[in-house]
Amino acid sequence: MPFEGASAALETLTGIDVSPKEVQRITEERGLLLDSTLTEEGQLLLRCCKMHHPQAHSSPSSSPSSSPSSSSEGVWAVALDAGRVRYEDGWHDVKAGVVFRAQPICDEQGEGKIVGASTSRQSYIAEVGSMERAGERLAAETCRRGVSSEERVVCLGDGAPSNWAQFEMHFPNRVEVLDWYHAMEHLWAAGNGIFVWARHTGGDKVGEAVGGGVMGGQGRSRHSRLAQRGEA
Repeated sequence: MPFEGASAALETLTGIDVSPKEVQRITEERGLLLDSTLTEEGQLLLRCCKMHHPQAHSSPSSSPSSSPSSSSEGVWAVALDAGRVRYEDGWHDVKAGVVFRAQPICDEQGEGKIVGASTSRQSYIAEVGSMERAGERLAAETCRRGVSSEERVVCLGDGAPSNWAQFEMHFPNRVEVLDWYHAMEHLWAAGNGIFVWARHTGGDKVGEAVGGGVMGGQGRSRHSRLAQRGEA
């Protein structure tokens, strides 16, 4: 809400007249204090976690299935990403992260086959600063949520090196997963490069080679259109 709108709403609801400039001053002052408090709490949580289990830059685990938490109750998972957000003074890089519980969805025939996944118990972090600070906040949030050092954490990313670097820094007992959307985009980009001649012949060799074998038809039409325009 703009400061002018907040000033008007405050006067309408409470009868208290506070100028837009004063609303801006108080908001920015309290915002800086809140950011400082959250940063201090996050650093304290990280120090407590490191006291119980020293940080180790180990290799990612090959599979989450060997963890005791990988049952029908699901596993802990985190994700981290970055984007551009427009502020009044221009565009800024913003990082966002989530801690959640990932639970398997089994087939209705009762055979125990996992056909999908669902998420629950999400909590979020956001950082306008560096990716390193975002990684610290994400790690602190997992500590706050009570994720133990013995539990493997699924780290979901889009393939950006900065994301994997933060996962390696803060989650030594992790399973790295490239998200489905970006995995398919990478496959389609590779397929489009290999079968570039298909654009001129009218064939859909990318869809046949990648879509038919890996995607099972999911998202094929969208990526086929991108391939035809040379955007995949």
